[in-house]
Amino acid sequence: MSKKGSYSKQQDALSEKFFSAEKKFGGQCRYPGCHQNVDMRSHILQERGILNHIAPDGNFIEFTVGGLHHPEHRFERTGVNATKMFTFRGLCGTHDNALFEEIENGEYEFLNYRQQLLFSYRALLNELSKAEVVVRFHRKLIDCSNYDLSRKKRTQSMAPRWILAAKDLYYYKHLMEQELWFGDHNQRFEFHRRVLPKIDIATSAVFGGAIRPVAITYLQAQAINPLHIGFTPLSQPRFIHLIPRATDLVSIVGYVKHSSQRKIKGVLISEIEELPDENFRKLISDIVVSIQTWGISESLYETWEHQGTITTILDAIESFVTGSQQLISLPTNGQTATDTEPIGTFNMFDTP
Repeated sequence: MSKKGSYSKQQDALSEKFFSAEKKFGGQCRYPGCHQNVDMRSHILQERGILNHIAPDGNFIEFTVGGLHHPEHRFERTGVNATKMFTFRGLCGTHDNALFEEIENGEYEFLNYRQQLLFSYRALLNELSKAEVVVRFHRKLIDCSNYDLSRKKRTQSMAPRWILAAKDLYYYKHLMEQELWFGDHNQRFEFHRRVLPKIDIATSAVFGGAIRPVAITYLQAQAINPLHIGFTPLSQPRFIHLIPRATDLVSIVGYVKHSSQRKIKGVLISEIEELPDENFRKLISDIVVSIQTWGISESLYETWEHQGTITTILDAIESFVTGSQQLISLPTNGQTATDTEPIGTFNMFDTP
Protein backbone atom coordinates (compact mmCIF):
# COMPACT_ATOMS: atom_id res chain seq x y z
CA MET A 1 0.00 0.00 0.00
CA SER A 2 1.26 3.48 -0.84
CA LYS A 3 2.07 6.01 1.88
CA LYS A 4 -0.87 8.11 0.69
CA GLY A 5 -3.24 5.16 0.94
CA SER A 6 -1.93 4.23 4.38
CA TYR A 7 -2.29 7.83 5.60
CA SER A 8 -5.86 8.00 4.29
CA LYS A 9 -6.75 4.79 6.11
CA GLN A 10 -5.25 6.14 9.33
CA GLN A 11 -7.36 9.30 9.00
CA ASP A 12 -10.48 7.23 8.30
CA ALA A 13 -9.79 5.12 11.37
CA LEU A 14 -9.33 8.23 13.50
CA SER A 15 -12.66 9.73 12.42
CA GLU A 16 -14.44 6.39 12.84
CA LYS A 17 -13.06 6.14 16.38
CA PHE A 18 -14.44 9.60 17.23
CA PHE A 19 -17.80 8.89 15.60
CA SER A 20 -18.21 5.58 17.43
CA ALA A 21 -17.40 7.24 20.77
CA GLU A 22 -19.95 10.00 20.19
CA LYS A 23 -22.71 7.52 19.31
CA LYS A 24 -22.17 5.80 22.67
CA PHE A 25 -22.18 9.06 24.62
CA GLY A 26 -25.52 9.72 26.30
CA GLY A 27 -24.91 13.01 28.08
CA GLN A 28 -27.66 14.39 30.28
CA CYS A 29 -31.39 13.75 30.01
CA ARG A 30 -33.02 16.02 27.41
CA TYR A 31 -36.07 16.71 29.57
CA PRO A 32 -36.01 20.34 30.76
CA GLY A 33 -34.37 20.74 34.15
CA CYS A 34 -33.23 17.11 34.46
CA HIS A 35 -29.50 16.61 34.97
CA GLN A 36 -29.47 12.82 35.26
CA ASN A 37 -26.99 11.01 33.03
CA VAL A 38 -28.44 8.96 30.18
CA ASP A 39 -27.44 5.35 30.76
CA MET A 40 -30.00 3.60 28.54
CA ARG A 41 -31.47 3.58 25.05
CA SER A 42 -35.07 4.71 24.60
CA HIS A 43 -37.33 2.94 22.10
CA ILE A 44 -39.01 5.15 19.51
CA LEU A 45 -41.97 2.75 19.37
CA GLN A 46 -43.10 0.51 22.21
CA GLU A 47 -41.24 -2.77 21.91
CA ARG A 48 -43.87 -4.90 23.68
CA GLY A 49 -46.88 -3.14 22.16
CA ILE A 50 -46.74 -1.61 18.70
CA LEU A 51 -43.71 -3.54 17.45
CA ASN A 52 -45.20 -6.79 18.70
CA HIS A 53 -47.62 -6.67 15.75
CA ILE A 54 -44.77 -7.13 13.28
CA ALA A 55 -42.34 -8.99 15.55
CA PRO A 56 -44.37 -11.35 17.76
CA ASP A 57 -41.30 -13.53 18.24
CA GLY A 58 -39.06 -10.54 18.95
CA ASN A 59 -37.35 -10.57 15.54
CA PHE A 60 -37.87 -8.21 12.65
CA ILE A 61 -36.05 -6.58 9.72
CA GLU A 62 -34.90 -2.99 10.01
CA PHE A 63 -33.55 -0.66 7.39
CA THR A 64 -30.02 0.42 8.27
CA VAL A 65 -27.32 2.72 6.96
CA GLY A 66 -23.87 1.34 7.66
CA GLY A 67 -20.45 2.84 7.14
CA LEU A 68 -19.22 6.33 7.94
CA HIS A 69 -17.11 6.96 4.85
CA HIS A 70 -18.93 4.72 2.38
CA PRO A 71 -22.57 4.50 3.57
CA GLU A 72 -24.35 1.31 2.60
CA HIS A 73 -28.15 1.03 2.61
CA ARG A 74 -29.39 -2.42 3.51
CA PHE A 75 -31.96 -4.44 5.44
CA GLU A 76 -30.76 -6.24 8.53
CA ARG A 77 -32.40 -8.99 10.57
CA THR A 78 -32.37 -7.96 14.22
CA GLY A 79 -34.23 -8.30 17.49
CA VAL A 80 -36.58 -5.73 18.96
CA ASN A 81 -34.36 -5.50 22.04
CA ALA A 82 -31.17 -5.25 19.96
CA THR A 83 -32.33 -2.64 17.47
CA LYS A 84 -30.19 0.49 17.09
CA MET A 85 -32.22 2.37 14.46
CA PHE A 86 -35.35 2.23 16.63
CA THR A 87 -33.61 3.43 19.78
CA PHE A 88 -31.72 6.54 20.86
CA ARG A 89 -29.84 7.93 23.82
CA GLY A 90 -31.72 10.97 25.07
CA LEU A 91 -33.66 10.36 28.28
CA CYS A 92 -32.99 9.04 31.75
CA GLY A 93 -34.97 5.99 32.88
CA THR A 94 -37.37 8.06 34.97
CA HIS A 95 -38.43 10.37 32.14
CA ASP A 96 -38.38 7.65 29.48
CA ASN A 97 -41.06 5.84 31.51
CA ALA A 98 -43.04 8.83 32.77
CA LEU A 99 -43.29 11.02 29.67
CA PHE A 100 -44.75 8.40 27.35
CA GLU A 101 -46.84 6.34 29.73
CA GLU A 102 -50.10 7.40 28.09
CA ILE A 103 -49.01 6.09 24.65
CA GLU A 104 -47.42 2.92 26.01
CA ASN A 105 -50.32 1.44 27.93
CA GLY A 106 -52.03 0.17 24.76
CA GLU A 107 -54.92 2.65 24.93
CA TYR A 108 -54.04 4.59 21.80
CA GLU A 109 -56.27 7.41 20.58
CA PHE A 110 -54.81 8.24 17.18
CA LEU A 111 -57.11 11.23 16.68
CA ASN A 112 -55.99 12.68 20.00
CA TYR A 113 -53.73 15.71 19.39
CA ARG A 114 -51.73 15.20 22.57
CA GLN A 115 -50.94 11.58 21.73
CA GLN A 116 -50.00 12.54 18.16
CA LEU A 117 -47.69 15.18 19.62
CA LEU A 118 -46.13 12.67 22.03
CA PHE A 119 -45.27 10.28 19.18
CA SER A 120 -43.80 13.22 17.27
CA TYR A 121 -41.88 14.52 20.28
CA ARG A 122 -40.17 11.17 20.73
CA ALA A 123 -39.36 11.00 17.00
CA LEU A 124 -37.91 14.50 17.21
CA LEU A 125 -35.78 13.53 20.23
CA ASN A 126 -34.34 10.70 18.15
CA GLU A 127 -33.53 13.09 15.29
CA LEU A 128 -32.03 15.64 17.70
CA SER A 129 -29.91 12.91 19.29
CA LYS A 130 -28.51 11.97 15.86
CA ALA A 131 -27.82 15.61 14.98
CA GLU A 132 -26.04 16.18 18.30
CA VAL A 133 -23.83 13.14 17.64
CA VAL A 134 -22.72 14.69 14.34
CA VAL A 135 -22.18 18.12 15.93
CA ARG A 136 -19.97 16.64 18.67
CA PHE A 137 -18.19 14.47 16.11
CA HIS A 138 -17.37 17.50 13.95
CA ARG A 139 -16.11 19.38 17.01
CA LYS A 140 -13.78 16.49 17.88
CA LEU A 141 -12.35 16.46 14.35
CA ILE A 142 -11.91 20.24 14.25
CA ASP A 143 -10.16 20.27 17.64
CA CYS A 144 -7.95 17.25 16.90
CA SER A 145 -4.32 18.20 16.19
CA ASN A 146 -3.73 14.86 14.41
CA TYR A 147 -6.55 15.28 11.94
CA ASP A 148 -5.63 16.12 8.34
CA LEU A 149 -5.84 19.86 7.63
CA SER A 150 -7.69 19.56 4.31
CA ARG A 151 -10.23 17.20 5.88
CA LYS A 152 -10.57 19.56 8.83
CA LYS A 153 -11.41 22.44 6.47
CA ARG A 154 -14.11 20.34 4.79
CA THR A 155 -15.52 19.50 8.20
CA GLN A 156 -15.56 23.19 9.15
CA SER A 157 -17.53 23.98 6.00
CA MET A 158 -20.13 21.27 6.74
CA ALA A 159 -20.40 21.80 10.49
CA PRO A 160 -22.52 25.01 10.54
CA ARG A 161 -25.39 23.26 8.71
CA TRP A 162 -25.49 20.48 11.29
CA ILE A 163 -25.28 22.94 14.17
CA LEU A 164 -28.19 24.93 12.76
CA ALA A 165 -30.18 21.74 12.12
CA ALA A 166 -29.70 20.71 15.76
CA LYS A 167 -30.72 24.17 16.96
CA ASP A 168 -33.85 24.13 14.82
CA LEU A 169 -34.79 20.75 16.31
CA TYR A 170 -34.10 22.08 19.80
CA TYR A 171 -36.40 25.03 19.06
CA TYR A 172 -39.27 22.71 18.04
CA LYS A 173 -38.52 20.43 20.98
CA HIS A 174 -39.06 23.42 23.27
CA LEU A 175 -42.37 24.31 21.56
CA MET A 176 -43.63 20.74 21.97
CA GLU A 177 -42.64 20.64 25.63
CA GLN A 178 -44.51 23.89 26.27
CA GLU A 179 -47.65 22.32 24.83
CA LEU A 180 -47.25 18.91 26.47
CA TRP A 181 -46.24 19.83 30.00
CA PHE A 182 -46.15 23.57 30.58
CA GLY A 183 -49.67 24.81 29.88
CA ASP A 184 -49.29 26.17 26.34
CA HIS A 185 -52.46 25.40 24.33
CA ASN A 186 -51.56 26.98 21.00
CA GLN A 187 -51.48 23.68 19.05
CA ARG A 188 -48.75 24.76 16.64
CA PHE A 189 -48.73 21.40 14.85
CA GLU A 190 -51.24 19.68 12.61
CA PHE A 191 -51.74 15.97 11.98
CA HIS A 192 -53.51 13.96 9.32
CA ARG A 193 -54.51 10.41 10.26
CA ARG A 194 -55.62 7.76 7.82
CA VAL A 195 -56.20 4.01 8.25
CA LEU A 196 -54.49 1.97 5.53
CA PRO A 197 -54.60 -1.70 4.53
CA LYS A 198 -52.58 -3.98 6.76
CA ILE A 199 -48.89 -4.18 5.95
CA ASP A 200 -46.20 -5.20 8.43
CA ILE A 201 -44.22 -1.98 8.60
CA ALA A 202 -43.51 0.44 11.45
CA THR A 203 -41.88 3.83 11.74
CA SER A 204 -41.94 7.01 13.77
CA ALA A 205 -39.65 9.59 12.25
CA VAL A 206 -38.90 13.15 11.24
CA PHE A 207 -38.45 13.83 7.54
CA GLY A 208 -37.85 16.82 5.28
CA GLY A 209 -36.66 20.15 6.58
CA ALA A 210 -33.06 19.79 5.42
CA ILE A 211 -31.01 22.96 5.83
CA ARG A 212 -29.27 24.28 2.74
CA PRO A 213 -25.73 25.69 2.92
CA VAL A 214 -25.69 29.09 4.59
CA ALA A 215 -23.19 31.94 4.69
CA ILE A 216 -22.26 31.52 8.32
CA THR A 217 -19.08 30.45 10.08
CA TYR A 218 -18.62 27.60 12.50
CA LEU A 219 -18.23 29.99 15.45
CA GLN A 220 -21.24 32.09 14.41
CA ALA A 221 -23.42 28.98 14.22
CA GLN A 222 -22.30 27.88 17.67
CA ALA A 223 -23.24 31.27 19.16
CA ILE A 224 -26.89 31.16 18.03
CA ASN A 225 -29.42 30.62 20.82
CA PRO A 226 -32.55 28.82 19.58
CA LEU A 227 -34.53 29.98 22.62
CA HIS A 228 -33.66 33.63 22.14
CA ILE A 229 -36.53 35.96 21.24
CA GLY A 230 -36.45 36.56 17.51
CA PHE A 231 -34.87 33.22 16.61
CA THR A 232 -36.17 32.04 13.24
CA PRO A 233 -35.64 28.37 12.35
CA LEU A 234 -34.35 27.64 8.86
CA SER A 235 -36.22 24.36 8.58
CA GLN A 236 -39.57 22.92 9.57
CA PRO A 237 -39.86 19.26 10.53
CA ARG A 238 -42.48 16.89 9.21
CA PHE A 239 -43.48 13.70 10.99
CA ILE A 240 -44.46 10.26 9.76
CA HIS A 241 -45.82 7.55 12.03
CA LEU A 242 -46.88 4.13 10.75
CA ILE A 243 -48.49 2.13 13.55
CA PRO A 244 -49.21 -1.53 12.72
CA ARG A 245 -52.31 -3.10 14.23
CA ALA A 246 -53.85 -6.55 14.00
CA THR A 247 -55.97 -5.82 10.92
CA ASP A 248 -54.71 -2.51 9.49
CA LEU A 249 -52.04 0.18 9.55
CA VAL A 250 -52.55 3.62 11.08
CA SER A 251 -50.68 6.40 9.32
CA ILE A 252 -50.14 9.84 10.83
CA VAL A 253 -48.49 12.65 8.88
CA GLY A 254 -47.66 15.77 10.89
CA TYR A 255 -46.28 19.20 10.14
CA VAL A 256 -45.95 22.69 11.56
CA LYS A 257 -49.24 24.53 11.30
CA HIS A 258 -49.18 27.51 8.89
CA SER A 259 -45.94 26.11 7.47
CA SER A 260 -44.09 28.23 4.91
CA GLN A 261 -43.09 24.96 3.24
CA ARG A 262 -46.46 24.09 1.75
CA LYS A 263 -45.77 20.89 -0.13
CA ILE A 264 -44.79 17.32 0.60
CA LYS A 265 -43.65 15.44 -2.51
CA GLY A 266 -45.40 17.97 -4.72
CA VAL A 267 -48.68 17.63 -2.79
CA LEU A 268 -50.05 20.73 -1.13
CA ILE A 269 -50.39 20.15 2.60
CA SER A 270 -53.93 21.54 2.40
CA GLU A 271 -54.84 18.78 -0.10
CA ILE A 272 -53.48 15.76 1.80
CA GLU A 273 -56.82 15.24 3.56
CA GLU A 274 -58.60 14.80 0.21
CA LEU A 275 -55.84 12.87 -1.58
CA PRO A 276 -57.21 9.68 -3.21
CA ASP A 277 -56.16 6.49 -1.41
CA GLU A 278 -53.91 5.30 -4.25
CA ASN A 279 -51.98 8.58 -4.35
CA PHE A 280 -51.84 8.76 -0.57
CA ARG A 281 -50.27 5.28 -0.42
CA LYS A 282 -47.68 6.33 -2.99
CA LEU A 283 -47.00 9.46 -0.91
CA ILE A 284 -46.44 7.35 2.20
CA SER A 285 -44.21 4.98 0.22
CA ASP A 286 -42.09 7.90 -1.02
CA ILE A 287 -41.76 9.31 2.48
CA VAL A 288 -40.63 5.94 3.84
CA VAL A 289 -37.77 5.62 1.32
CA SER A 290 -36.57 9.09 2.35
CA ILE A 291 -36.11 8.22 6.05
CA GLN A 292 -33.76 5.91 7.93
CA THR A 293 -35.89 4.71 10.83
CA TRP A 294 -38.27 1.95 9.78
CA GLY A 295 -38.68 -1.78 10.03
CA ILE A 296 -40.78 -4.61 8.60
CA SER A 297 -41.74 -8.15 9.56
CA GLU A 298 -39.62 -11.10 8.46
CA SER A 299 -42.53 -12.44 6.39
CA LEU A 300 -42.94 -9.14 4.51
CA TYR A 301 -39.22 -9.05 3.82
CA GLU A 302 -39.35 -12.55 2.37
CA THR A 303 -42.32 -11.57 0.18
CA TRP A 304 -40.61 -8.40 -1.02
CA GLU A 305 -37.37 -10.25 -1.69
CA HIS A 306 -39.21 -12.87 -3.77
CA GLN A 307 -41.00 -10.14 -5.76
CA GLY A 308 -37.87 -8.07 -6.31
CA THR A 309 -39.38 -5.24 -4.26
CA ILE A 310 -36.31 -5.02 -2.02
CA THR A 311 -34.20 -4.08 -5.05
CA THR A 312 -36.83 -1.54 -6.11
CA ILE A 313 -36.77 0.06 -2.65
CA LEU A 314 -32.98 0.21 -2.45
CA ASP A 315 -32.86 1.75 -5.95
CA ALA A 316 -35.46 4.34 -4.87
CA ILE A 317 -33.41 5.14 -1.77
CA GLU A 318 -30.24 5.58 -3.82
CA SER A 319 -32.14 7.82 -6.24
CA PHE A 320 -33.47 9.93 -3.37
CA VAL A 321 -30.02 10.28 -1.79
CA THR A 322 -28.41 11.20 -5.12
CA GLY A 323 -31.15 13.70 -5.89
CA SER A 324 -30.84 15.32 -2.48
CA GLN A 325 -27.09 15.67 -2.91
CA GLN A 326 -27.54 17.28 -6.34
CA LEU A 327 -30.14 19.73 -5.02
CA ILE A 328 -28.18 20.65 -1.92
CA SER A 329 -26.58 23.74 -3.47
CA LEU A 330 -29.54 24.92 -5.54
CA PRO A 331 -31.79 27.80 -4.40
CA THR A 332 -35.26 26.42 -3.62
CA ASN A 333 -36.91 29.40 -1.89
CA GLY A 334 -36.93 27.63 1.44
CA GLN A 335 -38.32 24.37 0.07
CA THR A 336 -36.57 21.04 0.28
CA ALA A 337 -36.27 18.19 -2.17
CA THR A 338 -39.06 16.47 -0.23
CA ASP A 339 -41.33 19.45 -0.95
CA THR A 340 -40.68 19.83 -4.66
CA GLU A 341 -40.36 16.28 -5.99
CA PRO A 342 -43.62 14.79 -7.32
CA ILE A 343 -45.08 11.57 -5.99
CA GLY A 344 -43.30 8.57 -7.47
CA THR A 345 -44.77 5.39 -8.92
CA PHE A 346 -43.60 3.02 -6.17
CA ASN A 347 -46.39 1.74 -3.94
CA MET A 348 -45.35 -0.64 -1.18
CA PHE A 349 -49.04 -1.45 -0.58
CA ASP A 350 -49.17 -3.32 -3.88
CA THR A 351 -47.78 -6.33 -2.04
CA PRO A 352 -50.42 -9.09 -2.20
